[in-house]
Amino acid sequence: MFFIDCLFFHAVALENNVLISGTLVTEPCTIDPSHSDIPLNFGSVIKKYFDLYPRTESELFQIILIECDTSLGQHATVTFTGNESLSLSGLLQPDNGDVHGIAIGIEQADGTALPLNQPTPLYQLSDGTTTLTLKSYIAKEPEQTVIAGPFTATATFAVSYP
Repeated sequence: MFFIDCLFFHAVALENNVLISGTLVTEPCTIDPSHSDIPLNFGSVIKKYFDLYPRTESELFQIILIECDTSLGQHATVTFTGNESLSLSGLLQPDNGDVHGIAIGIEQADGTALPLNQPTPLYQLSDGTTTLTLKSYIAKEPEQTVIAGPFTATATFAVSYP
């Protein structure tokens, strides 16, 4: 019993410090909140279209950056993330998996592919508002049967200022 009491008296509290540091930064632009969710509707695409062509025509969409101050940064990149198609690397898989035999591609306005999970080339910022025009399309997955029906696909984008 005496031994146990001695153990309690020898308990020592040690003090340790936690050092927290970081840098607060100001980004050159803000994503326009009225355009932060970007719906893209391809309408009806005829299933037989994919018997003749590997992909649809592209649909334009825009990311609008506002309150840009080029004294804080002159360039931006965009990275799209989402579930990647297993058979078409870099393309977005529909939310309900591979059941449709299609994938969604994203590209620059000039048609250059923008693979998922990789930053785009640098975009030049302008003071005030900068509009990034991009395109998206539906592609048939190779050796898959296109199944008619509604589909959705969700990608998230992040704007970075290198």
